[in-house]
Amino acid sequence: MSSDTNSQVSNSDLAQLWIKPNQFSQLQGAAYESGTHVHLQDRDHALVTFLYDSGARINEATSFNHSMVRLDDAEYYFPTHVQKQYPTGGSPSPARISIDPESTTGAVASLRRYLNRRDDEHDALFITQKGTRITNQAARNVVSKLAERAGIQPYTVDGGRADPSDLTPHHLRHSVAYRMLAEENARLVDVRNRLRHTSITTTERIYEHFRVA
Repeated sequence: MSSDTNSQVSNSDLAQLWIKPNQFSQLQGAAYESGTHVHLQDRDHALVTFLYDSGARINEATSFNHSMVRLDDAEYYFPTHVQKQYPTGGSPSPARISIDPESTTGAVASLRRYLNRRDDEHDALFITQKGTRITNQAARNVVSKLAERAGIQPYTVDGGRADPSDLTPHHLRHSVAYRMLAEENARLVDVRNRLRHTSITTTERIYEHFRVA
């Protein structure tokens, strides 16, 4: 990115906090280090894996139904009504996001294990112990709980490290962009398509610094 472009991007525009792939593996492992029932361990593992693999926003993840995870077709289906609506009042088109069966996130195995263990008839992909759809706050609690259990210190835009409890589902969305740009050498347009930004300008504004991370 040119110096002229750099000068137009303020530090507040950039993704402020993220984790690296090895830290995400620790986050997954922490799901099975608790004394909770195995189906909740599977759920927590599947939840963070889904967030980190799909790049879904928190509202999308908690609105997702298990029918929208199409493992046989290796895709996540985001209908219009679960996606973030455009600021202008328009609605995004339905989106299909591929699930890479060979991905190091292990999304297919994690989601299949979780769904196979489910013996309820609830439509929601992620449910609570009481069998209700998980809330945004409950999902945030899962992410921060696992980060604290694993002792993960996320990276920050100023070069420092954050506390484990600071990690949120939205930071896992940032971490998808980090993984794609800094680890997988993907293009900005690839990140834009996976995160479903309205414009690639948004992708560049938030994540350009990951290309040289």
